[in-house]
Amino acid sequence: MQFWNRITRQTSTTLPEHLLLGQWQILTEAESTIINTVQILPQSRVYIFPDTTKRWSLRLSNENRQVRTFPAWQIPSDLLIETICFFEQKRQELRAENNSWDNWVSVPPLVPDIRETIRPQPLEELIQKHLGHIEEICHHPRTYLKMESDRLPISRAQRISPHATEFLASHTEDWEKRTIHKIRPKRVLCLIREDMLDIYENRVTVRLIDHLLEYLQKRIWEVQALQKELEQINDFSSKTHNIHWRNRKRICSLWGEHFQDVTALKTTEKTLNILRQLQYKLRGLMDTELYRAIPKQAEVGNTLKRTNILINDQHYRYVDRIWQALNPWKRGKAKNNQQIFDSYEQLFKGFESFCLLLISRALTGSGNENDEGLGFEAETHHIPHPGEVIQFNSCQGKLTLTWQEEGTFLVQSDNLQNLRLIPLLTPLTVISEDKLLSNILKNLKNDCNPQNESIVILYPGIEEERQQLAVDLQRQVYTLGNDCFVGEISLALVPVSPLEVISVERIARTLQWWFYSQQYQAYPYLFTESLPHTLLEQTEWIIPTEKHEHKILRPLRPEEQGNFNERLSKLINQVKAKGPLAKGELNKLQQLEALPNQIQNRFKPLLFCPTCHKLTDNFTPLESQCFHCSCNECKSEWGTRICKNCDARYPYIQVSGRDNTNSSFNRKVGWIDQVFGRNTLAIPCWNTRDNDSFICPSCGVCSHSINSSCETCIRCIVSHVEKSVKSGK
Repeated sequence: MQFWNRITRQTSTTLPEHLLLGQWQILTEAESTIINTVQILPQSRVYIFPDTTKRWSLRLSNENRQVRTFPAWQIPSDLLIETICFFEQKRQELRAENNSWDNWVSVPPLVPDIRETIRPQPLEELIQKHLGHIEEICHHPRTYLKMESDRLPISRAQRISPHATEFLASHTEDWEKRTIHKIRPKRVLCLIREDMLDIYENRVTVRLIDHLLEYLQKRIWEVQALQKELEQINDFSSKTHNIHWRNRKRICSLWGEHFQDVTALKTTEKTLNILRQLQYKLRGLMDTELYRAIPKQAEVGNTLKRTNILINDQHYRYVDRIWQALNPWKRGKAKNNQQIFDSYEQLFKGFESFCLLLISRALTGSGNENDEGLGFEAETHHIPHPGEVIQFNSCQGKLTLTWQEEGTFLVQSDNLQNLRLIPLLTPLTVISEDKLLSNILKNLKNDCNPQNESIVILYPGIEEERQQLAVDLQRQVYTLGNDCFVGEISLALVPVSPLEVISVERIARTLQWWFYSQQYQAYPYLFTESLPHTLLEQTEWIIPTEKHEHKILRPLRPEEQGNFNERLSKLINQVKAKGPLAKGELNKLQQLEALPNQIQNRFKPLLFCPTCHKLTDNFTPLESQCFHCSCNECKSEWGTRICKNCDARYPYIQVSGRDNTNSSFNRKVGWIDQVFGRNTLAIPCWNTRDNDSFICPSCGVCSHSINSSCETCIRCIVSHVEKSVKSGK
């Protein structure tokens, strides 16, 4: 039995004490294995996840048993589970119907059926209609008349027990006085009438109140989460001065594909008011005598006994009706071990499919003219499956996407370091303890020691959860590692969720940073073969280096390419005249005939605009092995620069129209995806006097703050230094 760590990509025979949901898998061998009381087939790969008791257990055939406990915060919410599972169901459905790639990328990566979810459900309307009957039952319940015998003082006696005489004759302590003819009693045995509330029908009513409160709390959370999503898209469509027009156009187009109801926010507000009123009224019933009289341990089965009261009583019959309407939701919660096992397997596959959809849309777009992705096209038109490789082509180059059996995505391209995207189903941002989250991030950083590849962890998280964290932790759980301050953990963590409309932009920015940053930083290109001096006379596009190599500074112009070919042709003719003895020299010269085209192809990734994907000829080599390009179509600029603080080269994109963008998002973590989205490499540092400043990905210092008094940059740096001093770093 071996355990597979999806982050380190190593096997182990033991598990750590504390597990993260989605990090570990079990590689079963030939022996019989029971996980969470479910029999697992040999030679299987299974995720480690908890059962209903939040525990994971493993039992082998030799009676060896292991148990681990998952904390409650690691369990995703019901809305997230239902939504994520939808994407795996949709992928399988499209694949079974032999749909094409275009059908797959046209699936919106958002909550499905949002229009129906934000409206009051039939069950809620039924509760609202008949809640008065439940209130009447709680205030005036039916009772069981119970008669008990007890000794009471004569002054309190109302109904004498038939056995009072015999009891009094044998209990002289209850006599007050004895005379010659009679006995005057002090206490007498009486019949006491007691109303007993703990009857079956009342138990059903109280348990119904508990179930309804649980259901309403779940629905309130769902509608609130969707309300946040609606407010987010409303910000994109209304705050035009805060968001770059390209990003706003893409996101509003995505939302328009999925949802077009302009009154959605009013609908959510109306639904929330109904749900909160019902919740308020039901909570008020918890203070009634009936609710307090029923023990918490008094359970009622899912199937009610059809008693006369539940069928015929003018109030109790509506308890039965609401109970029957609530049953489908209760049955969905009551699952056996096999059903729980299957649902978690579907959940993990669903999160993988969701991440695949984000990657797919980021690369090729959705087929909409407002979203062309990163300019790639898929060679294969079928919908992918785990273990398959997808080829992509573009003018900038080729890449392959491999959906590996372990559930990770490997992106590869020629001359580039590999990129591994790891879907990790652990909602990191719901952790309430800063120290616990810091320790988890340190452990993840220690596990991320890749060999010739970059690692990005994708986890489910939303903005509302991140805002509850300390600012430094907010930055660390939302970064590609290219905007870290000195001393921060440089771990690439990207939150993605169907509850946020900018998840595609985050993935697109991740892929763009991986692809273009390496392409741009590979400039200037080196040519290691020897070249005749006559070919290099009076040339500006190539220069020799001290190591007998040649540095190619820019692509050849048409006249330079013609001049190069003419000189090379003369040299080839001269060598041919030498006869068979110069055959080796001739082969080398003939191989140089392809050099101009090779150079043009090598420079293509630099000449295509990363914003609109149009080809440009505005390439300018700069000092310190940097370059600058500009696009004639969209007026964007891109290239590389040297950090004046650490002398490192870094890539950048400067989109046109940036000077019209307000800086109100600059104070909030994640502002870059909300303002510019994918159209950025190095993070812009905003200030009102200089629109041409970027934060160095290597040292975290803004280029503007080095030579001038940029208040924003200096405040950030000073704050960070003060924090480091206080922590003793």
